[in-house]
Amino acid sequence: MGLSFGKLFLLILVLAVVWFGWRYFRVREKEAEIAAERMRQGGVVKAALREEAETMAPCRVCRTYVSANSAPCARADCPQR
Repeated sequence: MGLSFGKLFLLILVLAVVWFGWRYFRVREKEAEIAAERMRQGGVVKAALREEAETMAPCRVCRTYVSANSAPCARADCPQR
């Protein structure tokens, strides 16, 4: 019932498989956490961008685009001014 080379090799092989398997799943889990965090941050950024966007409308006379909620275009010779 001694410890032969074959048994020692098999024990080392089993330990290596368990070790590398554990590391593999640990890395995959960490990557999933990072991806989920990026998705959460990306959603926040996209929501902030949507809130800051304005609707633009062309000036009826000079055809430049101005904010639909603001005054007419900034040109001095525009009759909308």
